[in-house]
Amino acid sequence: MALPPQCRCKARGAGAGSSNSNALPRTRVADWLARERAHRARHLAKRTLPLAEQTDSTKPVMAIEVFYRLIGGSPSQGHCGLPTMATANKPAGRPSTRRHFKVSDMIEFAESTKQAAQVLSGVIRDTPLTPALELGQEVGARVFMKQENLQLTNCCKARSAYFMLSQLTPEQRRHVVTVSTGNNGISMSWAMHELGIPGTVFLPSSVRPHKVEIIRQHPIEVIFSGDDIVEAEVAARAFAAEHNVSFRSPYNERDAMIAQATIVREVLQQLDAIGERLDAILVPVGGGGLIGGIACYLRLVEPHCQVIGVQPEHSAIMALSVRAGEILQIPSLPTLSDATAGGVEQGAITFPFCRDAVDDYILVSEAEIAHAMLLLDEQYGIVVEGSGALALAALRQCPDRFKGRTVALLLCGANLDRTLLSRLRAG
Repeated sequence: MALPPQCRCKARGAGAGSSNSNALPRTRVADWLARERAHRARHLAKRTLPLAEQTDSTKPVMAIEVFYRLIGGSPSQGHCGLPTMATANKPAGRPSTRRHFKVSDMIEFAESTKQAAQVLSGVIRDTPLTPALELGQEVGARVFMKQENLQLTNCCKARSAYFMLSQLTPEQRRHVVTVSTGNNGISMSWAMHELGIPGTVFLPSSVRPHKVEIIRQHPIEVIFSGDDIVEAEVAARAFAAEHNVSFRSPYNERDAMIAQATIVREVLQQLDAIGERLDAILVPVGGGGLIGGIACYLRLVEPHCQVIGVQPEHSAIMALSVRAGEILQIPSLPTLSDATAGGVEQGAITFPFCRDAVDDYILVSEAEIAHAMLLLDEQYGIVVEGSGALALAALRQCPDRFKGRTVALLLCGANLDRTLLSRLRAG
């Protein structure tokens, strides 16, 4: 189900009457605008319809046209012109938790993403962007699937794991401690092996056995602690502090967000090659590193594009925290989307991005996740785990909001027990 309007959040400008604290050197702004004009010219040249005949949904509105709105836009609108959360909806006496993203920060993030793509080039795969023709006809949209299920380690976290570890100092490389519900442990153990870094991964008792087996294929120490990811993370941080070694979070790291932003950078390049432009992207959400990186990158490069987060109803802690305006400590129920399950660390750097740069959140049921997993397998021959089916489940739940638009679904992983699909078919 879609959350009520008051939980929706956008990247916001500084507002009328505010001082321009986001001022950039004129040469840097001019360079960025010149690149954007060139991109606009290339894109318009590929359009088959004259600009005058474009509809509102297909008319190219490039970043140059909203650049100054990002610096000092109306406080009553988000970056897509949608209503923002009213101050009246906030509990009385609570100070505003909103913050504005400086354009200089977004440019720096985009430049860092380009550098991360260079580091990852030749290491990770440029995964395919597959058109979903039948699905597109069903919902009346141009639908593409970004197949990170075909990434090394069968999940998108290969990007963040390798890039994070590659940025460590020699002292930090002595030993690395991390925590995982499965996929981060799989990716970190692979990246540690590739880079020759010893490490320890903490897992909650709820991790699926087949993911533990994959983690143990590499020489990494495995320690079980707690019933969920939050309890395991507390233990992992304490262990790292006690032994004076480096701890790396699966999501609460700037380098992780930068690496995950390379996914949407690829998507934009792949769409540009066929003359398409991204209108919306549906992204699975756990701790927020994946969607936070994607949203931050798009706010500068394609600010018209809607970023929609998807969580299972059984574990929607980030979406509910965004609605509440603060990180909540609430329990989760078992879910097919175990890779996104669990809580969010207090003070997580991802929370402001999930609150201020994501347009909306959609919650999906376990039945919808199961149906999406089976549909991908039967109709497209694509095998994904529960988290990898969240985006499709959300699209099929709310098809009308994407009609006539170019939509990307992020299929984030495929580390599943292969008997699961048979069990789902059997009911």
